[in-house]
Amino acid sequence: MNIITQYKGLPKQVYIICITRVVTAMGGFIYSFNSLFMTGVLGLSEVVAGYMMIVFSLVGIAGAFIAGRLADNYGRKKVFVGTMFLAVAALVFGGCFVYSYWALLAMIIMSMCFSGAIPTCSAMVTDNADPSNRRESFSLMFLCINVGYAIGQAFAGFLFYNYIRWIFWGQALFFGAATLIIVFFFKEVYEPSQVRIESTAGKGDRKEFLMSLKKDKTLLMFLLAIILAFFCYVQINYMMPLHFNKCAGLEESAMWVSRVWVLNGIFCAVWSPVLLRVTERNSQLKNAAIAILLYLVGFGAFAAIGGGSTLWVALIATPIWTAGETLISMGSGVFIAGRAPEAHKAAYQSLFEVASNVGRCIGPVTMGYFLTVFTYQVGWLLVAAVCILAFIIMLTAIQIDKGEKINE
Repeated sequence: MNIITQYKGLPKQVYIICITRVVTAMGGFIYSFNSLFMTGVLGLSEVVAGYMMIVFSLVGIAGAFIAGRLADNYGRKKVFVGTMFLAVAALVFGGCFVYSYWALLAMIIMSMCFSGAIPTCSAMVTDNADPSNRRESFSLMFLCINVGYAIGQAFAGFLFYNYIRWIFWGQALFFGAATLIIVFFFKEVYEPSQVRIESTAGKGDRKEFLMSLKKDKTLLMFLLAIILAFFCYVQINYMMPLHFNKCAGLEESAMWVSRVWVLNGIFCAVWSPVLLRVTERNSQLKNAAIAILLYLVGFGAFAAIGGGSTLWVALIATPIWTAGETLISMGSGVFIAGRAPEAHKAAYQSLFEVASNVGRCIGPVTMGYFLTVFTYQVGWLLVAAVCILAFIIMLTAIQIDKGEKINE
C-alpha cells in the first residue's frame, strides 16, 4: 500500500500548517500533567482538580466558538496569530508563578487561546484543500501533531519532576515558533469580505448559523456522540495520572504518564497513514463508530491495573485507544467540512472543539465525585459503559444519514 505517497501533491499551504502543528505539539508539555500538577504540585484535591478541568474546558468552548466566528469574519491568519500570542504571554507568566495559584490563571488563558487556534487551523486546511484531497490533508495534519507530541513527551515527564517552570516556558517557546511560521510563511487565501458578498443576504449572521445547525440532525447526533467519546478520552488526562500516582507515587507516575503519551504519539504516527488507506471506502460516521469501539476496549483495559506491577497494561492498551483517537481526529474535520455552509466554515469547525470540550468539561468532575465512592478500576468500567452509549448514538447518526440520502 502506498501509505506514504498518499500525502504527496497536497497544497503547499497545507504542508506549512502541518509544520506549524508539529511545532505546537512538540511543546504540548502541560496537557498531559494537568491533574498531576494540580494535585501533586499545588495540593488540590481530586474533586477540586476536576472542577478546574471543567473551567479549562468551558473556556476552551468559549475560545473555540469565539475564534471560529472571528476567523470567518476577519480571516484565519490574524485570529491564529492573535490567539497564539496571548497563549505565549500566559505561559511565560505561568512559569514565573508555577508554585502558586496564579499558574492556574495562566493555564485558563492558555486553554482558551489554544482552543481558539485549533479550529482556525482546521479552517485553514479546509480553505486550501479541495474535496479530493481534504481527507489526506486532515490525516497528514493529525499525523504531524502526534509526531511532534511523541517527541515532546519523550522528555516532558523529566521536565515535570525536575524543571517544572520549563513545562510552561518550554511550551511558550514552541508556541512562539509556531506563530512565527504562520506570520512569515503562510499566505491567507480566505477573503471574508468576498465570502460575505457571495453569500445570500443574512447568511453570515448568528441566526442563520443556528438554524442551519438545528436542521442537521445527523451532525447533531454526531456531536452528541463526540461529547460522550471525549468524556471517556479526557480520563487519560484526568484519571490515568491519578490512578498511576495511587499505584506508584508522584515521581514514578510522572514517568509512566510520559511513557504512555510517547507511545500514543508514536502509534498515532503509525496508524494515521495505515488507517487512512484501510478505511478510505468507509463513511466518516462509520469510522467514528469503529473508533468508539476501540475506545471501549482500550479504556476498559485500564480496569485491570491494580498496582505498580500491573502498570504495563497501560502500554498494551494505548495502541488500541490510540487507533480510535486517530480515526476520530482524521475524520471529524472532513465530515464537518462537508456539511458546512460556505460562510460558516470556521464556525462549523469549532463545533468539534466545542463538543470535545463539553466532554472534557463533564468528565473530570463527574469522575472526581465517582472516585470518592468507588475505586479507579470501577471508574474505568464506567468509562467503558459510556463508550457503549456513545456507540449506540453514533449508530443512530448513521441511520439518520442513510435516511437523508434516500430522501434526497
